[in-house]
Amino acid sequence: MIKSIIRIGLVLMVGLLAYNLYLGTPEEQENSKRIINEIKDVGRSVGKLIKDEKAKFDDGKYDNALERIGNVFKDLRGKVQDNGDLMDRIKKLEDKKDELKDKIKESAEQGQESTQEESKAMLEELERLTKETENLVEEVQEQEQQE
Repeated sequence: MIKSIIRIGLVLMVGLLAYNLYLGTPEEQENSKRIINEIKDVGRSVGKLIKDEKAKFDDGKYDNALERIGNVFKDLRGKVQDNGDLMDRIKKLEDKKDELKDKIKESAEQGQESTQEESKAMLEELERLTKETENLVEEVQEQEQQE
C-alpha cells in the first residue's frame, strides 16, 4: 500500500515537472530545469558512493567483519555449551557466515570484480548476519544475567 502511494507520488511529481518544463511559465520552466539538474547531481553522487563501496568490498574491507563475527561465535559456544537451542542458532549463523565468506572468496579467486548488484546483495547479507548475531549475543547476555 505504501509502495503504491510512493509510486503515485513520484509519477505525479514527474508529471508536474514535465508539464512545467514544457507548458509552464518561463519561471516555472527555469525551476523545473534547476530541479532536474539537482536530481542528476544526486544520482551521480549516489552512483559514486555505490561504486566506492563496491571497490572497498572487492578489496576485502569486509573480511575483517566476518572474522570478528567468527570470533564472537567461538565465545558464544563457550558460554552456551549446555543450551541446545542456542547452539543450533549459533551453528546456523556460522553456516551463513561461511556461505558469505565462500561467496566473497569465490568472487575474488575468479579474478572478476562482482557487479554492483552482487556487492550490494553481499553487503545486505553481511548486515543481516551482523544483526542476527547481535540479537543472539543479547539473548545470551540476558540468559547469563538470569542465572
